[in-house]
Amino acid sequence: MAEIGKGGGSALIEGIRRASARQESAREEVDRLLREGADPNARDKSGRTALGWAIQRGDSGAERRLLEGGADPRAQDAHGPRWEPLRWAARSGEAALILDLLEAGASAQARDADGWAPLHLAAVNGEWEAARLLLEAVADPQARDEEGRTALEEAWENAPALAAKLEGYLRERAAREEEERLEGAAGPARGSSPRRGV
Repeated sequence: MAEIGKGGGSALIEGIRRASARQESAREEVDRLLREGADPNARDKSGRTALGWAIQRGDSGAERRLLEGGADPRAQDAHGPRWEPLRWAARSGEAALILDLLEAGASAQARDADGWAPLHLAAVNGEWEAARLLLEAVADPQARDEEGRTALEEAWENAPALAAKLEGYLRERAAREEEERLEGAAGPARGSSPRRGV
């Protein structure tokens, strides 16, 4: 019989760990435990949620089932750097997990105890796809950590190839935004008239 309630969180985490050791998804076990009443937001002794463990292990099946079962995509670890699940996904570059978390309400702007946003973690680990997805979700590329450094500055120090891509992406985005702004300010093109009767 599965542990339920407070202990059920530990059962969820143990199920994720066992499945990970077998290189399998824990989705079925997570599904069973949630149906039996396990709390999707319960924590283990270290203060990490089952969702945090699923993401750290790269288990998208378990992650999706936990989110469907009510896991909080913004729940911080209770100890250590107080990371949210999106930080774990950004660090590992798991694009599918990042998309799921953003869709479920995770914040691309959230900061940890050191002032790092998920974009900082993607940048320092050279995770281009993760960084791109976070920027599309309006992560602030100018956000500074407690030492006053941006994600781009961290990337130049730790992952120069990613830094070059990020700079190019940000330049292109700024040019697109400026072009859209100018088009909007200019109004309709000369000689064109609004269509009527449509």
